[in-house]
Amino acid sequence: MTCCTKKDDLAEKITKCTRDSNFVLGNAQVPSLYPIVYCSDGFCELTGFSRAQIMQKGCACKFLYGPETKEEHKTQIDKALESKIELKQEYFCGKPKRADLPEVDFNMPSFHGTPFWCLLDIVPIKNEKREVVLFLASHKDITNTKMAEMSESEMYDSVHNAAFYLRTGNNVR
Repeated sequence: MTCCTKKDDLAEKITKCTRDSNFVLGNAQVPSLYPIVYCSDGFCELTGFSRAQIMQKGCACKFLYGPETKEEHKTQIDKALESKIELKQEYFCGKPKRADLPEVDFNMPSFHGTPFWCLLDIVPIKNEKREVVLFLASHKDITNTKMAEMSESEMYDSVHNAAFYLRTGNNVR
């Protein structure tokens, strides 16, 4: 019978619990960068990166930022990591072409800058001494949900405009 270390047990449990999830694990003991020490297959599928391409990049996943990613969201992510606190937020990923990763095959469809809305959940993981040693950064593509919300909003505006027109006889448009 083989004996597993607590670290091995933790990694195995996380992997089993998140088999179909999109996540990275970052080393919380390397300030500023918090390098990725593990990424799930789902994260690779979501982003179009291979595991080798993102290992040791920062777990803030700045390589996903695009021109539409708000500075406020970038700052919140950085502050959560620096303060070693949990963060849950929606932000827009640009999935820009990967100029910083020359080994990327830009002929693959996923590398052509397809943007998506992401629900990011950063959770600090503590050891038995209650020290934060890892960050679990889960990424969920919520683009379809955001699109549905926008459609509902647009439908509301249309209904509101139609009601106004019926009441007043004026065309809002």
